[in-house]
Amino acid sequence: MSNSSETNSATTSATTKLAFPVRANLGAWDRLRELGVRLDPSAEATIAKGAFQVIEGEAPSGWEIRDTEVSPMQKRLYDGSDKLVAKLFYKTAGGGGSMHVIMGDDDPMLSDGVIPIFTHKVNTPSAVTPNGLLIISGLRSINDGGASTLMELGARIEKTCMMTHTDVHLPAGWKLCDTTVSPWQKRLYDDTGSLIAQVFMKPLGGAPTMHVFLSEEEARAVG
Repeated sequence: MSNSSETNSATTSATTKLAFPVRANLGAWDRLRELGVRLDPSAEATIAKGAFQVIEGEAPSGWEIRDTEVSPMQKRLYDGSDKLVAKLFYKTAGGGGSMHVIMGDDDPMLSDGVIPIFTHKVNTPSAVTPNGLLIISGLRSINDGGASTLMELGARIEKTCMMTHTDVHLPAGWKLCDTTVSPWQKRLYDDTGSLIAQVFMKPLGGAPTMHVFLSEEEARAVG
């Protein structure tokens, strides 16, 4: 599938010019350089600032950015051997978006099902990997004490880009469910059915936030 005009490439015999969102998961730009992506000094300076925009770089010949069926604002970057290199997420109302470069064969983002929660349709369940783990990707924030509580319950939490967005890898059997309060408000339950947290999605795009209940009394008050 050809690139959109926003990410269209100009190819020479040796390289392909592609546009990349500056904001990316930790280690992403080092990984791209290892794979042969080259940037001019002004682009390197833009990355160092963490600017919220798109820059161009020279990728090895055969690399391309393809459309997806998930969202017109979500793309995939493939190398010349048709291997997935990165997932690109563009902003619906302008801006540079963000990028997740695949860091290894065990990277959960290799799964087509694992995408930032704010790109999901309202009634689409959150991503579950083949090993049964629930992953909520791209959270902007978690309430004070919430991350510690999740880790005590068996979650793994990692920062994923320069905007300090967070991926939460939850134990098998956990569920993220819709509510009658709002299509943008979800509730997170553990494998026993206990209410653990609420997730607040953004109706116009952007990263969601999570509020983890720090006591049973607080969870019961929500219902």
